[in-house]
Amino acid sequence: MRRISRGLRTLTAAAVVVGLVTVGQQPASAGPVSEPDFYTNVPADLGAFAPGDVIHWEAETDLGPKLGDLTAYRVMYRSDGYTGAPTAEVAMVFVPDGPTPPDGWPVVAWAHGTSGIGDSCAPSKYPSLYPSPWFQYANEIARLVRQGYVVTAPDYEGLGTPGLQPYLQTDPEAIAVIDAVRAARAIVEDVVGSTASTDWAVVGHSQGGQAAFGAAELAASRAPELRLVGAVGLAPATMAIGSMRGLARDPYTFPYIGYIAAGIGATHPGFDYAHFVGPQLLPFMTYAEEWCFDYWFPILHQYLRPGVRLNLTQGYASDPDVKDYFAKGQTGLRPADAPILYLQGTADGLYAVAPAQLKRMCGQDDTVRFTAYPGLEHDPIVWKGWPETKDWLADRFAGKPAPNDC
Repeated sequence: MRRISRGLRTLTAAAVVVGLVTVGQQPASAGPVSEPDFYTNVPADLGAFAPGDVIHWEAETDLGPKLGDLTAYRVMYRSDGYTGAPTAEVAMVFVPDGPTPPDGWPVVAWAHGTSGIGDSCAPSKYPSLYPSPWFQYANEIARLVRQGYVVTAPDYEGLGTPGLQPYLQTDPEAIAVIDAVRAARAIVEDVVGSTASTDWAVVGHSQGGQAAFGAAELAASRAPELRLVGAVGLAPATMAIGSMRGLARDPYTFPYIGYIAAGIGATHPGFDYAHFVGPQLLPFMTYAEEWCFDYWFPILHQYLRPGVRLNLTQGYASDPDVKDYFAKGQTGLRPADAPILYLQGTADGLYAVAPAQLKRMCGQDDTVRFTAYPGLEHDPIVWKGWPETKDWLADRFAGKPAPNDC
């Protein structure tokens, strides 16, 4: 999830930015790839690639002002999706300047918050890695690169590439993050001619915070050749079926009901939106599948009203597909493979579910540092939490003992 802070940022949802690029490929690739076809030119046999293998790549120079001086690549890589089948997914990779550290560049994965469901909402298609002029994610990535980290920023399954996004489902998000790290290391070594460390960390906001916590649970089993040193969740999304009524009645958050319904439909073929979405929102579901965050939210705020009966179907919580979807969106039910930093503003609606999330993690004997930021809303945790994030990451890569509030 993501939240607009104060005013509304708008864009044309169909806009796709075309950069100035240099195209490359692995020997097993589907052949030469031109930039307009980057997202759709997918090999017929993805099984020929191992998870994290680069399918094709291109150097990107058309970047926003926060990223404009960085060395950047757009990468399509093999991963595995919600069903377990091979998928083609896309990530951006940013490489620091200067001499390579003796043990190689450490790697940080950046996991973005909600951008939308449709293919035009893939962050990698935009100069500031978000489908609007909003630059805070780009600023965070630039800060990480200037700290000496290779940064990879995955789009997640179904954003830009074939298939639907399994929105707010923990495992496919987590796997996208882990395999993007593998792909980033390949780009650093095979394209840049440098070295990337096997040590890595993940930082994510909102939906990306959920992805970060999920990656911490799957890192060792998914990629035993790598060592996750830490995971940072900035206002992480927490899936709770009982919180939907609060979303539906809140004048700010009720449009999320449409995105969540689209996520249920993506993961449960044939799902009838009317089993979850109320009568006011139901006619708009075609647009929920297409419109990006900063278009979908302003339009609904302008024309629709919040309300449980308006936006939720009575009895939605008993639908088996709905229950399965929410069960698979949980985090904190499996032990984490690395320490966790959990930052949450108290003025964010997600603060209400933080105690339960923390209790689950501590119940798994996880090592968790939890910091509450008084009066802070959902988005500002990204930049207000930077000093703590920066220092905590540096300590984890340095091998220092992690603080624990459990």
